[in-house]
Amino acid sequence: MSVAAPAERFRWLLDATAMAIVGVDDTGHIIMTNRQADRLFGYPPDALVGHPIEVLVPEAVERAHIAYRNQYLLDPRTRPMGHGLKLSARRQDGSEFPAEISLAALETDDGILVAATVHDITERVAAERDRERMQAELDRSRRLESIGQLAAGIAHDFNNTLGIMFGQVEVLLDDMDELPSLDTEDARDELRAGLSRIQEAGKRAAQLTQGLLAFGQRQVLHAEPVELDQIATEAARMLSHSLGGRVTLTTELNTTGRRVLADRGKLEQVLFNLVINARDAMPQGGRITVSTEAVPLADEDAHNVGLPPGPYLSLRVRDTGTGIPAEIAERVFEPFFTTKSEGQGTGLGLATVHGTVQQAGGTVLLDSRVGEGTVFTILLPALKPRPAPPPPSPNAPEDLSARRAAYRILVLDDEVELRDLAAQLLRRSGYQSQIATSGEDAVEQARTTDIDVLLTDVSMPGMSGPQTADAVRAVRPSVQVVYMSGYARALATGEDVVFIEKPITKAALLKLIDGVVGIRPA
Repeated sequence: MSVAAPAERFRWLLDATAMAIVGVDDTGHIIMTNRQADRLFGYPPDALVGHPIEVLVPEAVERAHIAYRNQYLLDPRTRPMGHGLKLSARRQDGSEFPAEISLAALETDDGILVAATVHDITERVAAERDRERMQAELDRSRRLESIGQLAAGIAHDFNNTLGIMFGQVEVLLDDMDELPSLDTEDARDELRAGLSRIQEAGKRAAQLTQGLLAFGQRQVLHAEPVELDQIATEAARMLSHSLGGRVTLTTELNTTGRRVLADRGKLEQVLFNLVINARDAMPQGGRITVSTEAVPLADEDAHNVGLPPGPYLSLRVRDTGTGIPAEIAERVFEPFFTTKSEGQGTGLGLATVHGTVQQAGGTVLLDSRVGEGTVFTILLPALKPRPAPPPPSPNAPEDLSARRAAYRILVLDDEVELRDLAAQLLRRSGYQSQIATSGEDAVEQARTTDIDVLLTDVSMPGMSGPQTADAVRAVRPSVQVVYMSGYARALATGEDVVFIEKPITKAALLKLIDGVVGIRPA
């Protein structure tokens, strides 16, 4: 059976369909087109027959199309062309249009016949662009509204704070002319009270600033390995007597010994904020449950929450309160947004929570139902579990080398001698160590090797230490970073900084790395 025979026999059927169809032989030449294809590409009937199919392909991708065509003929079956890619086709006048193309193959006596169905999606693409533009405008409007609310909140709180400070200073200045001296206890008490008011106002301003820094993820964190169960236990102990008799606080802790890299004080404050908010959501009393759990995130789950795949620990605060309506839940992390009465809150509590958790490489999830209660879930990258220490021999000294052998350190420095020396010191002391010659090399090694610590110089040609650390953590969120430099520590400020100053001594290096991975001498 020849190719031409069926093409002519069913030409009326091909012309009757609303789809543009182009037939191509196994050499890549067009052997037939239907009426819709001729109209779509702007050619007279049968004018395309005999031409290579690349005549309908944009010039910029002709060569790539030939390679794709040859690859398709090795496994010819029905499938969309270039799935996931933005395809274009070329008309006779040289103009191009976005297209969806489906391929189907038919075995004939003369070889393989490939039928390409072409759909012009210009209108769809234009509609998608309009939707994207409208969404971008909506997002911009929301950002401007949030910025305006932020500015108003800052002005309100700082004006109040400054008003207290300026007013109290004026009172003290007036009193100075009237007070005979500060020799009397009453005079000293009055001065002390005024200065205390100024000090308290200054503390309020400092807290406001810290909240804004946390929201903007610009606060300097003192990151260290911390156990969530310890944080939750200590917080529950301190809060249990301050929640009121009608509120019960319980814990369900399931991550004993597991750690995250975070600022202990900031993480405690995050938990305090969430528990106090839960208490305020239960004016008639209720139950607050603080729980921890190990949560492995696979690709799809990680994508859904905006985190890289990997092991995480969750810190969850659940209450049986009034719940949060959907329209309010969308805004709870905005700065200065609050549903509390005037003077009952700054509106920075949850914004601070959000900023602190994000800066630690995690995220905050909210699940709330009106009348049923609210659950805040914090997810943070889990550090590698510490190996169980071997039982000590009664008469033998502790073998730190055996414990260090469980950890791999990646050393990066543009000074070859210093890099090799640091790796050698670590290796001789029991650690697994390997070197990276550049930031790009470090990232590539992190993709394929289980790295526990990145020991990196701060200032290097190409990717800097902080840039490399960000890129490595993007593929391995649990990696801990230690910076080293012979320059000022300010070079690494703004990061979760663990720092050692050059020249590095063996004792100082081992003490720091041991502390980072959680090895403590017996």
